[in-house]
Amino acid sequence: MIPAVRPMPSILILASGACMATVLGLLWAVAPLKADPSLKPQAWQSAGFEVPKDLRPAPAFESIDRRGTAVSLTHLKGKVVLLHFWATFCSSCRSEMEGLDRLQRDVGKDALQVVAISIDSLDFSVTRFLEQTNVRSICVARDRSPELRQSYGVDALPMTYVIDRMGRIRARVRGPMEWNGEATKRMLDLLIRESP
Repeated sequence: MIPAVRPMPSILILASGACMATVLGLLWAVAPLKADPSLKPQAWQSAGFEVPKDLRPAPAFESIDRRGTAVSLTHLKGKVVLLHFWATFCSSCRSEMEGLDRLQRDVGKDALQVVAISIDSLDFSVTRFLEQTNVRSICVARDRSPELRQSYGVDALPMTYVIDRMGRIRARVRGPMEWNGEATKRMLDLLIRESP
């Protein structure tokens, strides 16, 4: 006589299924994205970004931030960089700075670095603006010559370039952007998790 097979209690099945789902969920959350279709040009455009026709290396830059520390694209390789051109005389630039600072605080500096390049002719203007605001987390530097702006093709203020971890320009924004909006944060998060 064949012994009857006792069915597994449903609680045990549910528990083992929940454990497997948790393990798979953790592996998915930790694993970097390889080629996410959400990073295609159409997705960037629907989030309010302009995209280049081809991926190309971002022009190199070197500057000194407000604390006297050297900042360059080479030192930031491996991070997503928002290279933001602005000026204190530009009202939309000034209002956008706190949003960029909040984004930097929310995401942290391990994966993302906001570099705000001021085109103001006087350090005093930038210093006074920063003292009057809550902008503390982003890297703020000055463009002392037009070469950097020219190499990026800056023709409006504010203008922001999204540079991936490999140092390539992935997108840009001409004009102000809601940096803490859902679509923007989603695109940046996908780019941060993308495999190099």
